[in-house]
Amino acid sequence: MIPLRQIVGRTTRSGFLQIRSASKAGTIALRYQSTTSTTTNTATPTTTPDNDNSKPSSETVKTEQSSLPKATQKGKQDKKASSKKTPVNPKLRDISGQIKETIIQSTTDLNEAYSILEEGITFLREIQKSENITDRQIFKEFYPLATELFNLAQKPETTIDHSLNEIIDMFVKNKIAHSMHFIQLAANALKQNSEAYDEVLQYWFKSFEYTKSHDFLYVNNFNGIKTKIEYQPYDFTNLVIYAYVQSCIAQKVTYSPVDAAKFSPSGKIPPFYHIKKTLEVLDIHDGKKFREYCNLLETDSQERFNPNGASSIKKIENTPDKKQLDKFYQNVVDICNKRNIKVDEKVIVALMQRYFQFDEYNEVFSLFETIMNSGVKPSIDAWNIVIKAMTNPSRIASFGGKAKQQELVQNFERTLQTIVSSGVQFNGETVGAIVSGYANFGRFDKAQEYIDKYAKGVKDNGAVISLCNDGILRGLVYNGKIEEAESKLKQFMETYPQYKPHTHVMNDFLNYYAKKKNYKAINGITNFMRKHNIAENVSIKTTMINAYFESLHAIGKTPDLSSFLAKMESSENAGKRGFNEQMHSTLLKGLIQGANIEAARQLFDILKSRYPRSAWLNTNMMVGELTLGNVKLGEDIFNYYIKEIRNEPIIWNTFIHNLLARDEKLADFYFEKMKQDSQVQPNFYTYYFMLQHYRRKAKKDRLQQLVNELAEVDWTSYGTSLPDFIKRLTNYLDVPASLLSKLDKQQATVDKQ
Repeated sequence: MIPLRQIVGRTTRSGFLQIRSASKAGTIALRYQSTTSTTTNTATPTTTPDNDNSKPSSETVKTEQSSLPKATQKGKQDKKASSKKTPVNPKLRDISGQIKETIIQSTTDLNEAYSILEEGITFLREIQKSENITDRQIFKEFYPLATELFNLAQKPETTIDHSLNEIIDMFVKNKIAHSMHFIQLAANALKQNSEAYDEVLQYWFKSFEYTKSHDFLYVNNFNGIKTKIEYQPYDFTNLVIYAYVQSCIAQKVTYSPVDAAKFSPSGKIPPFYHIKKTLEVLDIHDGKKFREYCNLLETDSQERFNPNGASSIKKIENTPDKKQLDKFYQNVVDICNKRNIKVDEKVIVALMQRYFQFDEYNEVFSLFETIMNSGVKPSIDAWNIVIKAMTNPSRIASFGGKAKQQELVQNFERTLQTIVSSGVQFNGETVGAIVSGYANFGRFDKAQEYIDKYAKGVKDNGAVISLCNDGILRGLVYNGKIEEAESKLKQFMETYPQYKPHTHVMNDFLNYYAKKKNYKAINGITNFMRKHNIAENVSIKTTMINAYFESLHAIGKTPDLSSFLAKMESSENAGKRGFNEQMHSTLLKGLIQGANIEAARQLFDILKSRYPRSAWLNTNMMVGELTLGNVKLGEDIFNYYIKEIRNEPIIWNTFIHNLLARDEKLADFYFEKMKQDSQVQPNFYTYYFMLQHYRRKAKKDRLQQLVNELAEVDWTSYGTSLPDFIKRLTNYLDVPASLLSKLDKQQATVDKQ
């Protein structure tokens, strides 16, 4: 092979110009001639184009190895991989290799590197058809070269006779450009002019038109020859949506969430923290402008939000915890008050159902009173939730004593009489709830009365019978009549061939046997569920994992969660939603709540490679280590989170809050570190946690220091809990008058609203 450098690379500038002035075809052929005497025909690799033409194909990162079969032995894997690998055309390999050497050795003057790359790709395009070289093969070899040259061209110490736009145009013409190059152009535009939002939009449109036309524009990584690229294709989506919103603000044009969503392949606007992360990675984050962006979207969302619409109910159903549900409920009430409208009963019923699922029975009753006080006759759906809340086993157990439980039964029966007298008709769910309620109270005779009286006359009789059977079984298990429950289960299965016990029924059986450490029975229930295709929810999976660990520990063996989890995941009863990130996170949380830190660690080790940027998983495991396990491991997870996932106040507050009880000194260290951080600062939650802790410890000096710090800050809000807590400290500390004045001012503002 004749090295490219011997032909052109080390020629004098005059010699170089002479070669360039020769006939174009002859020059290019001479410059890139190869020692390969015969042309090797290469097989064209099969690529899968993006079926959605509205989505840039570069948004999805694919790997060529994804189609290779998995081998169980390394030798077989290497053999199979090599047999599948498509050989690179010798001329393509030689030319790209020589261009690579030239670019690597370029220091300040990039003109020669640019010229050689342009002529090399031009020559390859001329011989592409005859050499049977695919666009994909050329792109794969030339993308790192183009990226490296493009990055070098942006450095202040280098010179080149072409602008970045001209370089991109050459890349596009020869089909070696990538969306990553356009991201750099867009980011540079904003660095030079913070208002250059229209330029960002233009670059995005140009990238979109280019990428949708070529289905081969994917790479294993986005790096150049030497330069590492820190951002990802989704950053362009985040950036262009941010630019669109800022453009609306700057031009005083009405913002359209529909138009904004068109920039996103998923059709959804990314969360604020995704946008912020992109701006930080691209080094164009401006705190003031970002707040303007957030304020506009929040205001628009509030104005468009229909508190009585389907989206409201969907949000209620997907609320992860009581705290978030409280917040959403208050938001609904505030909006309705502002618009002078009432909250629809269907929304209140949805809230009741969600609070019931969180075992917040008092909230259920309070919401039901809201319906009653509004003058609207409650629907049967509202009554059904009230019945379930009144007779839930955990609520019954909380009263204790037969006398109080008898009082509960009387209240329950008075409620049933009220429903009947109101004229509201029972439905199947009502009958099932009543039967279940009586069964939980141990009144199986009354439960049977309602089955005989109502179940047979209700539409969809089979479903009602199933609800009643489930209620009887759960009541028997709750009351400790396990043998009778097993007998009834067998009887129901024989009497009603279509009957299949609900997952919750199986969970009750499993929990009973788990408490008794009857691992044989647990195994029997598990096999029964798989035989009858009964779905396994998170609670069941948690119980199964806990039982697995305990049973092996009991016989002196070491559990291997990876194999056990693989078996669970392959089960047909994994559920419709299967094992996704949310399911795994909930499973991890369940293990931690059950104080099984060993199982939680094994599960986390398995899952962190699947979901390396999962906020749920990392937060749950961090809290688990801080409360139950190793503080150092919790600290490591926290530092990983703020570096690799996102640096935000909530994770700092969660970390400090849980760390205070275990290592006060370390918590103080991170509190001070938070104050020095350039991206986050302590907020009223942080100080509330700190003050709470040191008040319990009666460390007056530290409390005084924290209160004095608060007097120096000037926040727009101090939350709801912090002001009350500080005012209670006035008899214990010297609370600065300036701080009390700020808190009173906030309260006055709230009162006016």
